[in-house]
Amino acid sequence: MKSKRLLAIFPLVFVLFGCTIFNKNKNKTPDNSANSEPQKAMVELNTNSISLSEETSYQLEARIDSSLSKYLLFWSIENENIATIDDNGLVTAVSTGYTICVAQCGKYQARCVVEVTPYVPNSSLSVSFEKTSFILNVNDTYTLNPIVKFGGSVVSEYTSSSQISNSAVVSYSDNTITALSVGECDILLTYSYLEYSIQQLLHVVVY
Repeated sequence: MKSKRLLAIFPLVFVLFGCTIFNKNKNKTPDNSANSEPQKAMVELNTNSISLSEETSYQLEARIDSSLSKYLLFWSIENENIATIDDNGLVTAVSTGYTICVAQCGKYQARCVVEVTPYVPNSSLSVSFEKTSFILNVNDTYTLNPIVKFGGSVVSEYTSSSQISNSAVVSYSDNTITALSVGECDILLTYSYLEYSIQQLLHVVVY
């Protein structure tokens, strides 16, 4: 008799258990986090870190979401002893160290880390001419206009010397080449400023 009662109860238990599982699954919210797209940045900078030497500058640029068009863009910097920034996002290095630039539009902002390194002067010496190869006739003259630069700046207190491979063809004095006879030769010019020197080779053909 007990066996018959148990057999009658088992189907009811399975029905109740199945209904409970079905209701739980029905009420469960699908998890779509794995398929969700990353949130779009409302304010973005063209870089998130820059390294400048003292006395140099860098132009930061900001991209603002169109939904923020009614707001103004404000630039700020945490430590103006390290670097400064103007209203247009131009960062100028002041002294060595680290600081952070902030671009803010409405309640949104973007940041850029600024590293300032010691200033290292450019000690290179350079010289340039309109041209370094010449074709002249006998008795022609050509006056050079050398531009001598040190560290990127033009200097005038330099000294110069010359060596001519064939002095019978041309002469050279005070930046002027004079054609003497038919032939060709090279002129090696040496320019000196402070303890630095640089050489330039000119080639001359005389008809």
